[in-house]
Amino acid sequence: MNKCVTLAEVLKSAGYQTFMSGKWHVGYHGINRWPLQRGFDNYYGILAGLPIILIQRV
Repeated sequence: MNKCVTLAEVLKSAGYQTFMSGKWHVGYHGINRWPLQRGFDNYYGILAGLPIILIQRV
């Protein structure tokens, strides 16, 4: 159970559309903590705070 709400959840309940882009630092272990489940209609970004980029050397 969530004991707090995101700004997106408050705005969505008031009829606003919500969008977020960037890094999500609210939690990513469990789909119920992801942005679309926390009030955002659209989300473009990464869930983890630091993306891991693998570079293959030829």
